[in-house]
Amino acid sequence: MRLSPWLSTVFLAILWIGFTHPASWSPAAAADSAQNLQPSVTYTFGESMNVQLELPPDSGVKNVQLFFRERDSTNTQSAQMLLENNTATVSLDLKTVILPAFHEVEYWFGLEGIDGKEQVSPVYAIFYEDNRFEWQTLIDEPFQVHWYNGDLASGQMVLDIARAGMQSARQLLNFPEPELVNIYVYATGQDLRSSLQLASVSMVAGHADPSLGVMFVSLPSGPSQRMETGRQVPHELMHIFLFQKFGPNYTRIPTWLNEGLASNNEELPNPDYFVVLEDATRKNSLLPFANLCSGFPMDAASFYQSYAQADSFVSYLYQTYGTSKMETLVELYSDGVACNKAPEDVLGDDLLTLEKNWQAEAMGVKPANPLTQVLPLLPWIVVLLLLLSGPVVLTIVQMTHTK
Repeated sequence: MRLSPWLSTVFLAILWIGFTHPASWSPAAAADSAQNLQPSVTYTFGESMNVQLELPPDSGVKNVQLFFRERDSTNTQSAQMLLENNTATVSLDLKTVILPAFHEVEYWFGLEGIDGKEQVSPVYAIFYEDNRFEWQTLIDEPFQVHWYNGDLASGQMVLDIARAGMQSARQLLNFPEPELVNIYVYATGQDLRSSLQLASVSMVAGHADPSLGVMFVSLPSGPSQRMETGRQVPHELMHIFLFQKFGPNYTRIPTWLNEGLASNNEELPNPDYFVVLEDATRKNSLLPFANLCSGFPMDAASFYQSYAQADSFVSYLYQTYGTSKMETLVELYSDGVACNKAPEDVLGDDLLTLEKNWQAEAMGVKPANPLTQVLPLLPWIVVLLLLLSGPVVLTIVQMTHTK
């Protein structure tokens, strides 16, 4: 079909305007700009994170804002980006902007056009790993072991102990087929605590993030490394398996039971626990388990004693009531039954009664004798009786003289 000379002229004019005067911003251009982005992220762990965004040359964007958060978190943070020559950049100070280690971080961009219209980009993600070290990795499902100090034999030792810990955990509770578990091995406790922002908590040697299926352990080289691996890895593994079994209801399990199960899953009993408990028993300073339901005290001495008590108490409950009853107890706690009531429903006694039985049978604490408690006060009682009897005697004497 041929166009008339007049229509041809109009058509050419429209093409000329389109090529020489591109649209600066429109809803369509905004959508394209928001979708066709080239973001990049680099970081130095614990120091800084640099985010860069390349925009199309005809995007018409005048303002870019970065949004970011830990995956599944509701705490979204933001930062204004510097825009120059279609490149937006920002540097985050990771000393003030706290991002959890070994978590996936989501980020996206808000774009504002020169006409004020706004668009939001797709959501991107990075895995925020401790990149201060060159990690080696050994995989044998469901475990992935990562370490930076030592040879392949070091990683294999951790892997072997993890497998043994999985078997022992399944003897304590009926766990489903495990999901992926990542084990990060630090060479020092200081390195581990700095990665987890726990520098001030010197008693932390291992830690688990059960919701991610990740554990962090500190295993300094030396003759005690094998024993320390057998303590830390099975302990943290129990926390992860409990979460995999109960999901978010994992947090309802009392701390004394959660940590007691983890301690009972360690390869060997901790000999220091016996010394701590013996000392606490002698000083009559055992901590009430009712105070250990929602957490442990954070002063070092009480913190360590809490672990010792939890380990001994849970061991006593297993020996006394058996695996099936303990399985039911943990399930009842995960359903939200109160800390004191759940044992009564399953074991027939409330928490306080179980605690007294444990003290008597495992700790050798004898029931309190009322007379024993009164004897130290006897001199004061005599003095008090004499003071109170004085006025009575005087009154009697006066009455006798009056007669």
